[in-house]
Amino acid sequence: MFVWGDGVVTAAGKPLADRLVAISVSGNEDLEPLGYTETHLHDLCIRLARQLLGLGASIAYGGVLGSGTVTSTVHGIARHEALDHPSRQPGAKRPAPFVNYLAWDYHTKLSKKAEAAERGVCSYVRVDDRADMAMTATEQQDEAAATIRRRSHALTRMRRWLATEADAAILIGGKRTNFQGLMPGVLEEALYHLEAGHPLYLVGGFGGIVADLAQALRAPGEDLGPVLIGQGEVGTPKFHHLLDVYPENVELGHDVSYEEASKSYDRLTATIGLLRSAGLQNGLTDAQNHALWASEDVTEIVGLVRTGLEQAL
Repeated sequence: MFVWGDGVVTAAGKPLADRLVAISVSGNEDLEPLGYTETHLHDLCIRLARQLLGLGASIAYGGVLGSGTVTSTVHGIARHEALDHPSRQPGAKRPAPFVNYLAWDYHTKLSKKAEAAERGVCSYVRVDDRADMAMTATEQQDEAAATIRRRSHALTRMRRWLATEADAAILIGGKRTNFQGLMPGVLEEALYHLEAGHPLYLVGGFGGIVADLAQALRAPGEDLGPVLIGQGEVGTPKFHHLLDVYPENVELGHDVSYEEASKSYDRLTATIGLLRSAGLQNGLTDAQNHALWASEDVTEIVGLVRTGLEQAL
């Protein structure tokens, strides 16, 4: 029996010990029209992080931990929880309460000294865009453009890698435009977690890509929105720009070939079609998922996510 206080488990037991739960959160075009700022996202993520860490889970994040960001706040909470976290026990499956996946070339900026300072609090996973990092002749001719393409590639590979290793994911917000990868980041993360069969929790009340996904699942008789099928305004580079540095028929470990990656939107459309009939299978009832997709109440959101995780993992 667990007694829940303000985000802390007060009874003995860590039912999510050795589990890795990804949190993907970002500001988006809908926040201001909805009457919110990123401060509200901070509040939600603080409450979620306390619950997850209190239950013994480790938290995964893919991307750079910028100062003052939502994820840097979650990282700070993990530091406070580190001493009592199951990851500190002998034989633990997870290396730390916080696991940060860094794509090329961002991980090249992480010094060994900085990484050592985070030992026991944050474990870093470096993800290159391919096994062979030597520049091709094409890249040497246009190094700046090649860097953009390779970074896009690496972000896709990082998201696939994270989804391979995580047990569940919580998605909040997500930009529809001005993204750096193959498709909007939260959208791509949703695709990979769904394809991996992970419990997925869509917090739709704060808008963005997650609200689009929730709407697509909430109204199965309607056509998918343009962003979800790759016809909305999208960032650069486009798929065909990747060909020089992401050859077809080349497998990259946790990632896929260029040919498969270029069909991401088709795969997402097919996946949404299956979910419309089968449901998310995330430990929540249809009514509870509908509540999570629409809720703007932090206490309700945290309670629903907790309920789902306890049932699904």
